[in-house]
Amino acid sequence: MDVIGDLVWLQDARGLCLDANPAFERLTATERVRIIGQPLDEVLGPAWTAALWQPDWSKLKSGEICSHESRLTIESVPCLYEITHIPQRDRDGELVRIQSLGRDITQRHQRIEQSLRDSRRQLADIIDFLPDALLAIDRDKRVIIWNQAIAKITGIPPEAMLGQGDYAYTVPFYGERRPQLMDLVFTPDAELERRYANVTREGDILMADGFCNALHGGRGAWILARVAPLRDAAGQVVGAMEIIRDITERKQADEALRRSEEVLALFIRHSPIYAYIKEVTPTESRVLQASDNFERMIGIRGSDMAGRRMDELFPPEFAAKISADDWRVVANGDLLTLDEDFDGRHYTSLKFPIVQGGRTLLAGYTIDITDSKRLEEDLRRLTRLDPLTQLFNRRYFFTRADQEYQRFRRYHHPMALCMIDIDHFKQVNDQYGHLIGDTVLCAVAKTLHDNLRQVDILARYGGEEFVILLPETDLQTARASAERLRSAVAERRMETASGPISVTLSLGVVAIANGISMTLEQLLALADQMLYRAKQLGRNRVVLWDFARAMESGRTEDSTPE
Repeated sequence: MDVIGDLVWLQDARGLCLDANPAFERLTATERVRIIGQPLDEVLGPAWTAALWQPDWSKLKSGEICSHESRLTIESVPCLYEITHIPQRDRDGELVRIQSLGRDITQRHQRIEQSLRDSRRQLADIIDFLPDALLAIDRDKRVIIWNQAIAKITGIPPEAMLGQGDYAYTVPFYGERRPQLMDLVFTPDAELERRYANVTREGDILMADGFCNALHGGRGAWILARVAPLRDAAGQVVGAMEIIRDITERKQADEALRRSEEVLALFIRHSPIYAYIKEVTPTESRVLQASDNFERMIGIRGSDMAGRRMDELFPPEFAAKISADDWRVVANGDLLTLDEDFDGRHYTSLKFPIVQGGRTLLAGYTIDITDSKRLEEDLRRLTRLDPLTQLFNRRYFFTRADQEYQRFRRYHHPMALCMIDIDHFKQVNDQYGHLIGDTVLCAVAKTLHDNLRQVDILARYGGEEFVILLPETDLQTARASAERLRSAVAERRMETASGPISVTLSLGVVAIANGISMTLEQLLALADQMLYRAKQLGRNRVVLWDFARAMESGRTEDSTPE
C-alpha cells in the first residue's frame, strides 16, 4: 500500500481508520499515526470527510462498490479525484471494513483531447461558413435565431429582429405580416400549403419553393425554404426553424447540394455541442446568444439566457470562474481550452474572442464528454483486468512485474515469484460444466486475493493458472505465504449452483536476492518447473527452489501437507 501513488485508506464498519498510505498522508497533511484508530471526521474535519467519504451504507453492506468524484485542492492546484469504496465482508456476510481508493483523474488522454479539438474545429468551420439564412421561432412565434446570412438577405440585423413576434419576421419577405411555412410545424393547413410550390415532407422536415415579393428592394426573389420543428428534451415541439436559400438564379439545386443541406439541417437540430456568444467586461460576463440545448445543462433555453450574467445562471463560485476565464480570453485575445465539471457532468470548452459591430465579444463551444470519460475509464479497466476473475490479466501482470524487477535490480531487495494451478480442474468442468467451473475459478481467485498483501501482484496467468509476484519477500516468507494460500483454498467449501465444491492447489515458488542474476522470464520458467514438480509429487503442495541448496546439491524443496 505504501508504494501506491493513489490514495489508499482502510476503515472498519464503525468508521474508524485502520490504515492509510503515504499519498493519503500527503493529501490530508495528517500523519498516519494520528489517523489510525480514529474516526476520520474527528481527525480531518467535516470538509475533508465530506470530500473523501460519501458511501451508500446500504450498498456497502450488500457488498456493492460505491464511487463518487470530489474536487480537492492540492498545493493550491484544484484536482478531480475519483473515490472508490470497496466493502469487505466476513464469511457471514457482515461488513467488517471498507477499503477506499482515490485516483487523480484530472488529466485527459491526449487521444481524446485531440479528437475533441478536431470536433470543435470542424463545428467552428461549419458555423463560420454556413451559407444559408437561418430563422427560428419559439412556440409563441417570437424570433429566437436570425443569423448573419438572413440579415444580409433582408437588410435587418439580428438585434432588430430577435424577440419580435406577431409574424414580424415575414414582413421583410412578403411586405406584410402573414402565416408562412413554419406554421405547418404547429398546425396542418392545406390552404397555407397551396401558397408554396412543391411542398414535400421528409419525416417532420418540410421543404418548399416560394416567391418572396419584398426581397431585394421590392424586386422579389425565389427562395427554397426548409423547415423543421424544434423539440424539448421530452420530444415536444417548442418551436420551428427555417433555412432559406435564394434560388432566383439557380432554382433547383443539384442532388449533392440538396443532400448536404439535409445533413446540415439535421446536424443543427441534433447537435450535442453547446454554443454561445457573450459580451465580457472586467466585472461580468453576459450572454448575447446561446443554443437552445442549454436547457439540458441548466434547465434554461438559449433564447432565455440572452442578457443574463453568469451568476444568474450558475452557482456563485462556478460563475466567478467562468467570468474570470472569459475576461482573460477577451483581454489577451487568446484561444482558451479547458475542462470543467458541473452538476455531475464533465465538459470541455473552447473560447475565443470575436469582433462584431466594433465590439470585442467572446464566442465559445462546450461539449459534454461524460460518456467519453466513462468509456475511457472502462477501456483502461478492461486493458488491465481479467474479465472473469477481475484479477490483473497476464499482459498487465508483466507490466507491473517488470517494474518490480527493475526495483529489485536497483535496490537488491529480495523478491519471490509463485506459480499456482488448480488441481484436477478439468474434472470440475467435465463433471459440473463450465459455468460451475467459472464459479470455482472466481472463488479461488478471491481466496488468493484475500490472503495476500496489497503490495503483492496477483494475476490470472491463463486457464486455471495464477501467478503472484511478492516484492520484498525472501524464500522462507514466500514459503509461508504459499502455504497460507494452499491451506485457505483447501479448507474452503465453495458454494455453487451444484452444491459445495472443494479443490486444492499446486504451487511452485522461487525467490531471488542480492547477488543472484536472473531475468524475469527465467524466474517465471523456474517457478513453472516447480509447479510441474508439485504436480508430479502428488499435487496439493508447495515446491520451492532454494538457490543456495541448489548450488550445493541441485535439489528442490517440497512442502507437503501433513
